[in-house]
Amino acid sequence: MEVQTTLALADSSSDDSSSSTSSDDDEIIALAWLEQQRRGLRSIQRLRREHQRKTRRTQTILSMMLASMNSGRGKNRSVWIHPVIKDKKDNLWDRTKLLDDAEFVKKYRLGRASFDFILEKISPVLKKNDTNLRKALPADFRMAVAVYVLKSGCYSSVAANVFKVGESTVPVLLHEFCKAVNQVLLTETIKFPKTKAEKEAAAKDFCENWQFPNTIGALDGTHFPIVSPKLNPQNYLNYKKYNSLVLLALVDANCQFSYVNAGKPGGVSDAEIFHASQLESILTDEDKMGDMHVVADEAFPLLKGLMKPFPVTEQMSEREEHFNARLSRAKSVAEEAFNRLKSRWKILMKRSDYNVENLKEIIKTCSILHNVCQKFDDKFYDSWLTKLVAFDARFPQPDRILKGTENVFAVEKRSNLTEELFNDNVIFEYEK
Repeated sequence: MEVQTTLALADSSSDDSSSSTSSDDDEIIALAWLEQQRRGLRSIQRLRREHQRKTRRTQTILSMMLASMNSGRGKNRSVWIHPVIKDKKDNLWDRTKLLDDAEFVKKYRLGRASFDFILEKISPVLKKNDTNLRKALPADFRMAVAVYVLKSGCYSSVAANVFKVGESTVPVLLHEFCKAVNQVLLTETIKFPKTKAEKEAAAKDFCENWQFPNTIGALDGTHFPIVSPKLNPQNYLNYKKYNSLVLLALVDANCQFSYVNAGKPGGVSDAEIFHASQLESILTDEDKMGDMHVVADEAFPLLKGLMKPFPVTEQMSEREEHFNARLSRAKSVAEEAFNRLKSRWKILMKRSDYNVENLKEIIKTCSILHNVCQKFDDKFYDSWLTKLVAFDARFPQPDRILKGTENVFAVEKRSNLTEELFNDNVIFEYEK
């Protein structure tokens, strides 16, 4: 009996202990759940306060913007543009459009006849219509602003000040002018001689001016410095370690461009640009070229349609030296064209930050303007070349990469031409 009582008491004690433990566990779980809920609530409250702060800040900014916009609108707004800009009576174009031709050239780098010729051609594309709010800028004014920027290479703020227009208007006028010129005048002013008669006329001029027979032009390239572009900047770094765009051009006897390939990256050599161009296919087509050719330097391949100098060695013959000197003189017309191009349009000597596509258009436009100036025999002042010396020192032209090959038939043609030049009785002095 005592044993049974003792067992009963033990069982009762065990049940009480188990019940107490279970109650403690439930309380811990409940407290943990409550703490989790409190943390979640605090997090929600914190996010709500942050959202409210951002909302108030956004509302404040929008209110300030709306107040600023309304301050110049409705009854309170008296003018659409700044009074200084609106009063265009003292702008540069009004002061210079009646200048005589000599002064006009100094101001815009092209003569009045050239200006009027271009204006007449592009006016249908360049002019804009008036609106109910304001009158459109006249086509001649728009062209004057763009030409001034091209000839001076000035900042938009400078051009805006002298022409009394908004600073943001200047690059728009420049872009629209270049687009119009390239669209209307590119094929009209830069023409490769295609027919037999055109080639013969070009060769006749070249022989008379530069004493090199059967030549329709001089082929060469030049680099224009640019700010490193964001897309593939390594492609534009040339061998002189500055970023540039290349102009590969063929120049005729009268210092005019007859072919231009503008805007290839500076890391590409002249010969590589030539190999990828349409010009190579023309010069290698005997049906198109016949006995005609162009002259170029040693970086290009020797073709029947492209004559280049003999490699300079100690074993050179007198005839080969004579040929090289005569060819170098004939090719100098291309160098003269590039010098005039850069000196007349100083925007090309500026390390420009325009995007690459716009710069390509600018280079083509300047090439067209150069041809028009040459056609109308516009005055070129030697003083314009002064800055070119400093430019060439700062941005020297990259060394030629000798990747040219020699065609066996072209070698024979060059040998025959060497004999012809050596015995043509042309008085020509050169340094050996």
